[in-house]
Amino acid sequence: MAEPSDRPEACVDLVVLLLAVLTAVAFWGMGRLASSYDHTAEDVVPKVIAAEEVRYFAADLNGWQTGYVLDEGESRADFEKSLAGTRKALAELQKVSTDGSLSQEMQSDTARLVGLDRGDLRLDRGDRGVRPGVRPHRRGPGAARGAVPHAMTFAELSRVC
Repeated sequence: MAEPSDRPEACVDLVVLLLAVLTAVAFWGMGRLASSYDHTAEDVVPKVIAAEEVRYFAADLNGWQTGYVLDEGESRADFEKSLAGTRKALAELQKVSTDGSLSQEMQSDTARLVGLDRGDLRLDRGDRGVRPGVRPHRRGPGAARGAVPHAMTFAELSRVC
């Protein structure tokens, strides 16, 4: 039978062993945490930033398009600047993206919007016969309702994030 004086030493040894195991697990966990942080900082953050840029320009482009339709083309230059920014943001997103199909879908949505936009320009210039069945744009208060039916098409880009 163990003498009573041996038990405190065994308890101290057990506590020291448990502290050593706890320290080893903590160091292992910190290494894993650092690895996860590096992955997030190097891979995920650039993708999120690029996607947020696309989302911003999608809203900006939609706004300027609605604006120049309502102001009879006065803000068309701002729309063109926003379109250039949109294309630049899409190119950056495609560079950092690992999902090529989503980038291609967004590129095609932008091309479709620009195609629809060209139709609006023809209508605004008076080429009313270009697309049969399309009414001329209304002007004045409340003209935004229904004036740009394709704005929702481009707004779909904002669902990326």
